[in-house]
Amino acid sequence: MPVGESRMWTTAYVGYRLSGLCSALETLERAANWLANVELPGGGWGYNEEAGADADSTALAILFLTAQGMTVEERSYQRLKRFQRAEGGFSTYTLEQTFGAWTESHVEITAVAMQALRGRDADAVRWAEAYVRTQETPERMWNSYWWDTPLYATEAVLRAMGGGKHFEDIEPRNSFERALLVLCLGHVGGDAERVAGDLVDAQLDDGSWPSTPVLRLPSRACSLPWIEKDSPPLFADQNRIFTSATVIGSLVGLNSNFRRGC
Repeated sequence: MPVGESRMWTTAYVGYRLSGLCSALETLERAANWLANVELPGGGWGYNEEAGADADSTALAILFLTAQGMTVEERSYQRLKRFQRAEGGFSTYTLEQTFGAWTESHVEITAVAMQALRGRDADAVRWAEAYVRTQETPERMWNSYWWDTPLYATEAVLRAMGGGKHFEDIEPRNSFERALLVLCLGHVGGDAERVAGDLVDAQLDDGSWPSTPVLRLPSRACSLPWIEKDSPPLFADQNRIFTSATVIGSLVGLNSNFRRGC
């Protein structure tokens, strides 16, 4: 990305996705300890140390750390709540950090923030849920701001509040989308096993899964990147860690062998 590689956000996301993977407990513990120690001075976490705190990284870090049984300071929750907008949604950044569409409510950010705040602030969660319901598409899905697939936002919403649709008409384009589809099917009781079989077949010899450009970087003037005429640039995770963690996380819920020893 233009601001460099991510450490905080990637660690928080990968840890969040792999939290149910008992064979990686030592690795997850080391990652969680590192993440806890690099929290930014004002509270919260960001894409990396230079980018400043954002709602997505902060919410994912809270979810990962709490899944590891670690105590999250109240200041971290308070920092996250500062991203909630008047309509109930959560923006990626706050107005003092940037401007334009990056400070508007984003569904996928809101859904992850809801998960992090559930049990801590019922009013904030209800407010966020009301916003998310207004963003549902006629296809009973949700559009993603930062991702070139509605499956990312849709999976986050289903995880946070249930509901959704049947996904028989969805044809995933890559391993990342296929993993998200498996997760969505798991949330709604669909046939996730069939799609998961294709994921297993796609695994590379080194144990990872292939990465394609799926993370988009809209301009601050772009509020609806999924319909804008000029498509924002897309980025792949060149080390395949992000994609592979999403795939493994999707398989954990289907195969008890991944959870053996918990």
